[in-house]
Amino acid sequence: MAKRVSVALVLVSALIVILLVFVLRERDSEQLPILSPEVSQHEAYATYQFEEPDTVYIGTQPLYAPTGLITESMRRDRILEANLGKLGLGVVYYPFLKGYDVNFFLSRGDIQVGVGGDMPTLSIAATTRVIIPVMIQSGPTWLVTKLGILPSELKGKRIAYAYGSNAHFMLLNLLSSYGLSETDVELVSMDVNKMIEAMLKDEVFAFAAWEPTPSVAIAEHGFVGSFGVLSSGYMYFRGDFADKHPMAMREIVAAEIRAIQWMQDSRENLVRACEWAIEAGDTLTGESLSLSSEQYAFIAERDILGSSAATSAAIRTNSIAEGGRLEAEYLFLRDIGKVPAGSQWEDVYESFDLTILSDILDNALEYRLSDAQYVTNQGAPTQR
Repeated sequence: MAKRVSVALVLVSALIVILLVFVLRERDSEQLPILSPEVSQHEAYATYQFEEPDTVYIGTQPLYAPTGLITESMRRDRILEANLGKLGLGVVYYPFLKGYDVNFFLSRGDIQVGVGGDMPTLSIAATTRVIIPVMIQSGPTWLVTKLGILPSELKGKRIAYAYGSNAHFMLLNLLSSYGLSETDVELVSMDVNKMIEAMLKDEVFAFAAWEPTPSVAIAEHGFVGSFGVLSSGYMYFRGDFADKHPMAMREIVAAEIRAIQWMQDSRENLVRACEWAIEAGDTLTGESLSLSSEQYAFIAERDILGSSAATSAAIRTNSIAEGGRLEAEYLFLRDIGKVPAGSQWEDVYESFDLTILSDILDNALEYRLSDAQYVTNQGAPTQR
């Protein structure tokens, strides 16, 4: 796959982490992002119903790679469905376009389990009591352009982004790190599946997005990943659900580990999961992802699937430590009014629970982490 990166990923990432705490201090707004009713009215979610009793509703993101591979495998996991059934629970998976949308429905109590990048995860933890036991993604978000550019060339340009996403905040941080403000560019809010078309039509000069959209743009159209910043993603649970159903939460986390391990067991398994994720993305958007299973597999292998299941899914202690990357990102969100001004990092920190995954790994046989029983036909029964 073509890769042309004009600024070194590691250098940009380090610079942005340093700047996160300091940029935009002059903005003292306490206003939070409005949970617009337009989110619930989005045509992609028009048929979603949440009224069935004793049902776990899980919000997924098939367009968030390689998270989509994991959740689409979990959706077909016979062991998970059977174990939840023994606990008196059914399960329904609903796909969403981005983490902000997941959080909208989770904060309302419609869904109990969600996945999101680090910024959406920190945002929900600052406003809703959640438990965050496991990572589900670890890789870059990208600013994509048609040609390699210098940072100064962004001035005055139209740049597409998905509101409230990792890529949104990566873009804001990137602009700040090069002495540019939001007013120096024209930011265009857009669903991630519309960004490539917008750039092909010269409606935008660049877009900020997470995988697999950048890789599609690079492979299919010769675009350039001009700037990349490391990010992470997590699976999180509403606190009231975790309190009431602690074993169900553990079974769901175990299913993530089982899915990662199953994909790592063979190339055939990985490619099959890629096919599921691509199909789910196409169904959600009504458009073809234009990404082959092999290309998707490459993305996954350089992301969370690049190390053992136990290691890849474990939340990094240095990232949540005092002064670590996630605290720096949280302080940035608070400085620009994206989380409550009165919130504290200590409260967000308490949302992370490293003991749950540790307990599951210590009891691998009980949780059947090495077993694999997946519905392999096209019509997996647990998505509505």
